[in-house]
Amino acid sequence: MALDDDAEDDAPLGAPLPPDDRLWRHPSEMGAEGDKQHIVLVSKGGTSVSRTILIALFASLVGAATTLAVVATTDAFVREHTSAASVEIREVPPLSPGQTELAIADKVLPAVARVEATGPSGVVNGTAVVFRSDGQLITTADLVDASQVVVYLNDGTKLDATVTGRSHDADISILKVNRTDLPVAVGTQRKVLFGDRTVMIDASKPTRGPEITVGVVTKESTEVTSQEKPTVYGLIQTTTRASVTPRSPGSLLIDTGGTVIGMITSRAEPAATPSAVVGTKNAGSVTTTQDEGNALHFATRADYAWDIAGQLADRGSVTKPWMGLRGIDIDREAANQMNIVGGMRITWIDSDSPSRSANLRQDDVVVAVDDDNVLSYNDFIVALRRKKPGDQVKITIIRNNEADTKLATVTGKPEL
Repeated sequence: MALDDDAEDDAPLGAPLPPDDRLWRHPSEMGAEGDKQHIVLVSKGGTSVSRTILIALFASLVGAATTLAVVATTDAFVREHTSAASVEIREVPPLSPGQTELAIADKVLPAVARVEATGPSGVVNGTAVVFRSDGQLITTADLVDASQVVVYLNDGTKLDATVTGRSHDADISILKVNRTDLPVAVGTQRKVLFGDRTVMIDASKPTRGPEITVGVVTKESTEVTSQEKPTVYGLIQTTTRASVTPRSPGSLLIDTGGTVIGMITSRAEPAATPSAVVGTKNAGSVTTTQDEGNALHFATRADYAWDIAGQLADRGSVTKPWMGLRGIDIDREAANQMNIVGGMRITWIDSDSPSRSANLRQDDVVVAVDDDNVLSYNDFIVALRRKKPGDQVKITIIRNNEADTKLATVTGKPEL
């Protein structure tokens, strides 16, 4: 049997704002080291507008060790066309004077919900985000593997939810609630970069409201292997200097532009450790916690999550781009001999693989897929996820210490 390439594993209040100041668009408005090979692609798009939230006692990102639990009472801030997913390439603006990470979180909070899943092991709480205004939310597949699911919207409304689609491979599920007027969050299609500021939103606490944590991207894309679990590829790694306890499944990472960049998956989240409460302020329902050391968190990329969610919502199933090959990372010595930064050595090619028609062979070292640099097998998986079945791709390889380019057509493989 052929293996997967990664088988191991709505209008705002008042008059509408100008398009550049909204988190949505109507369809009519859319218009290295030495000489070693290292491709970098940076995409930029429109800017976004900030809102001020009147909550004090918030530390800046650099050197901060503060986590906040915030009960938000914001109004609906965006609507989007039913059956269309909001995913955009957007610029990440610097923090403007007077803007805080809480103001950034305020842009997304109206679309964030708490999920209460009841199953054989009891009640588990997590986080979900509205991605279509007709009552559809994204959360993790592991969270809602339960007999009963209830969603608490940001305004406190309790709604029964139905699991309408699930991808176990991607750890993504779609929930449906009986509402057609929900605000939605925008997922980013831009490439997340090392050093990007992040704000994490965890809505799983029933009595405290959403918890907001400041962090920074420390790996743009990584793989995580944990005991008795398959390897998970293409994860964003962030580091926070507070709240070393794990985040709930579905917790969101957002950037300074107010767009979602990732969703925490429990398949890579570390085990819980104690966190010491150093102060509580009842006014404004703000709680601060602090702990020593850094905490790592791992999130499924938003562009991938939105793509999987859209397929589940529209077709009830997932078809993944497939090249029918697997590989391993080359070591530093081999990379130096080929005068490259890194790459993926092909170790297996399926008999039905489109790679065969492209004359790819075992032991070829893949260094790029179109404009995406490939330094590892993880990079190859991430690059492939950006493609659609039928896309023709340019694969750059090293064979016998010489660079060559092959053209291949991506095919589709249904998720079983």
